[in-house]
Amino acid sequence: MFLFIISLPALAYKMLLQLKVILSAGYEAYYTGILKSVEYPVFTKGSGTIMTIGFLIFLISIPKKKKFLFVSALYLMVKLLDSFKGARAIFLTQLLFVMWYYAKVYGIKIKPKTMVKLTAFTVIFSQFLVSFRSKKIFSFDLINSICNFLFSQGVSYLVLGYTVNFKGKIVGAGPYPYILQGLFGFKPQSMDTLYMTNSLADRLTYELDPTAYLKGEGIGSNYIAEMYDLGYIWLIIISILLGIAIIKYEKYVVKNRFLLLTSYYFIPNLFYIPRGSFFGDGLIKNMALLVAVYAIVTSIDYMYKQIEKKRELERIKV
Repeated sequence: MFLFIISLPALAYKMLLQLKVILSAGYEAYYTGILKSVEYPVFTKGSGTIMTIGFLIFLISIPKKKKFLFVSALYLMVKLLDSFKGARAIFLTQLLFVMWYYAKVYGIKIKPKTMVKLTAFTVIFSQFLVSFRSKKIFSFDLINSICNFLFSQGVSYLVLGYTVNFKGKIVGAGPYPYILQGLFGFKPQSMDTLYMTNSLADRLTYELDPTAYLKGEGIGSNYIAEMYDLGYIWLIIISILLGIAIIKYEKYVVKNRFLLLTSYYFIPNLFYIPRGSFFGDGLIKNMALLVAVYAIVTSIDYMYKQIEKKRELERIKV
């Protein structure tokens, strides 16, 4: 918890600098990697990683319910600020993850009334963010907000249709299947990315509109479309295995601390795969971080127990 708290001021300042850049260049620039060229103050460097590690240690400790609500509220505030750069999923998937953790770990049942409120909040927040990044006046017209929200989400359904439509041009065309790109992570949108990686989101957007792609616009991806690239047999097999894995994971996730730690990556990704890649964004890198954190925490815990055990033996001798 200490690492999490001390990183917040520097991280918040860094995000405000990023937001300033995005508002100046346009939110599409977020996807072209413009933030990597920004010079940040020394005290802000590594703040995001420190916060993440602090939050991971906090989650694996299974804190008391009140403490979890307090820290997770701070965490979501950071993610809310981060989402103003233009990516709604940054906040919404983490909100769903926090709710999942709260319900799963503490055995809290989410009431239907709460779900209705969450749905309404999701629609309003999404449309507000769209208005914010488009520099338009936000309207509280509920009917139009719902229609616009559903329309914007419908773009993801087009991914599979476009993939089938452009089958001869983009299916099976890369050096490795689209589904594997999530293992390595995604690069900013550019011609180099098209040549050096094999991302369905990049290739499909470029095929639809090269100019829009290079500006940072995109249609996104879809895990079913990625599996379609492998063929119908693998689409069926992977879908069945995914269903089995989800059932098993849900059964044992709270019983095993390492599985609980991995939920930080897998649960938000599970919520997002209808609009993203099957393996998320950088599975190998993220799993390496999770394994490292788990190893460090368990090592420190073991050393602490050994010291306590030694002290207890000394007391008995005395």
